[in-house]
Order: sequence, then C-alpha cells, then structure tokens
Amino acid sequence: MCLVTMIKKILLHLIFAISIHTIAQPTITENTINFSKRARYLTHTDSINPNLLFSGNNVTWDFSFLNGDLADSVIFTLKTSQSNFGTFFPTANEVINDYSYIKAERNIENFYFRDQNKYLMLGSAYPPNNISKFNPPRYLLKFPFEFNKIHSDSTANGTIKYDGYGTLILPDASYSNVYRVTSKDSVSPNIVRYTYRWFDNEKRLLTIYVNGVFTQGLFYSKTNNSTNIKNKSTKVSQNIYPNPTEGQFTINSLKIGDQIHIYNALGQIILSTTASNNIENFNIIQKGLYYILIKSEDKILTHKLLIQ
Repeated sequence: MCLVTMIKKILLHLIFAISIHTIAQPTITENTINFSKRARYLTHTDSINPNLLFSGNNVTWDFSFLNGDLADSVIFTLKTSQSNFGTFFPTANEVINDYSYIKAERNIENFYFRDQNKYLMLGSAYPPNNISKFNPPRYLLKFPFEFNKIHSDSTANGTIKYDGYGTLILPDASYSNVYRVTSKDSVSPNIVRYTYRWFDNEKRLLTIYVNGVFTQGLFYSKTNNSTNIKNKSTKVSQNIYPNPTEGQFTINSLKIGDQIHIYNALGQIILSTTASNNIENFNIIQKGLYYILIKSEDKILTHKLLIQ
C-alpha cells in the first residue's frame, strides 16, 4: 500500500471519529447528576405554547422572555434524619426541602429514592401532617440513560425519554451542556400530563407541566445574585425588530434554508416558510402575542413577538 493511500485511510478514520464525537450525546449516569446544590426558583404564571417545547440534538432553548412572580422559593437538601416526615417514607435516601420566601406557610419536603439504576420521587409532605405518597413512585430518571432512549418500568407512571441536549437560556443566565428529559403519565383516566425537565450537573433548571394544550405549572431557576425578575423588562431578541411592533417586522441573521414557524398564543401555526435570504420581512395584522421558531441545521431558536 502506497504512502498516499495510507494517509487517505488514516484521514478518513479521523474524520469519521470526529463526526461520531460531534453528534454523540453524553449518557446520563448516577454520577452525572447532583441535585444537592441550594437553588432558588421562580414561578411563571402565563401559559407557554407547547409547540416551543421541541426536542433535539445540540438545541438552544430560549426562555429569556419568562417573567416570574413574587412567590419564589429556595430548595436545599436535607439528611433523612433531619426530616419531619421521614417515618412516612422509610425507603427515601434523599430529602429536598422547598421553602417559599413569600408564602412562609409553604414548607414542603419532597422525598426521593436514588441508586445506580434509577431516581424516583416517592412523595411529599408539609405541616402539620399533610402526606402525599405516589403509588407507584414517579420515575424522574433512569441510569444509565442514553440520548433518544425511552424508558418504561412497572414502578413508573408512564414513560420517560431523554430527548434533548444543548443550551438553555433563562432570563438572568444561560446554561450549556443541559439535558432535557420528558415524561408522560396519567393524572386521571381522562388526563395525560407531560412533564419537561431541563437540568445540568448541579440542579434542575426548568420544569414545565403540560395538561392538554396549556401549561399547568412552570418553575425555573434563578441565580443567587439576580434581582426580582418580575420587575425586569423582558429580554428582546436582536434577531427580530421592531419588537413590539404594529405589524411589520424583520428577522435577520438567518441562513438560507432555515425553517421559520410562527405560532399564535393558542398554539396555532399561522405561518410556515423557508428562508431564501439572510433577512426576511413579515407582516401580521392581528394584535396579540406570537412565538417564532427558527430551525437551522445545527440549532433551534425561539423568540417572543408582540403585535400591538
């Protein structure tokens, strides 16, 4: 074999190895996840369009438009021996306390079981003697968990899927190397609830519950040095201007071939097109709140648009 041919084969092997490394997503293991770090959370009271809860590989989830209310809370890990309700959950080996700053009467303890195979939520309790046990327990994660894998177990209320990995943008911070896990369970015979959880190696960053069309609950992390997010102005994307607008607006920084989808506040798609230029102009007559989803080859972005 000549030297040129050998070099070509080596280069092909290197390119193949690099491409595999680029598209491969990390496997979630017991050692990957550590939820013991103290964290503060805000509650978002408005509904989120479920069409924006997309999955994918190397995704950018942009939730910079969220506005939390004043009922923010802090969560921190307790030892099981420190719990007021440990006797009700004898198999728990992790207890997380959720204390509301504003609503001081809410001081909930959540009980979990975790080993090398799974991470389960057993239930919750709060004073004076309110106990809620999940039977069977709710599956939060399985270990190891590979990207795009679905897990179902007899102890779970449905199925869970590791369906996304990428960057999460919240109102006061951005996080890279974020996992997204989606679960589906039956709240009642007629209602199916979908739960979307984003987390990094330290804590859960965002949780969204969806029953039917609209969100039932949304809680997201806030950095310790941030001010009250409710009083901050909503972050406006520089890729869409003007925003707010009376109808006409421009989307820039596009790549030819990008898919553009515009949804109204009810989750109905009102426009779908493909970018033929780096800058595209649009006009929407009806006033209201809209969400714009832009899909590129390497990422997915969402933007909030107000027509006034």
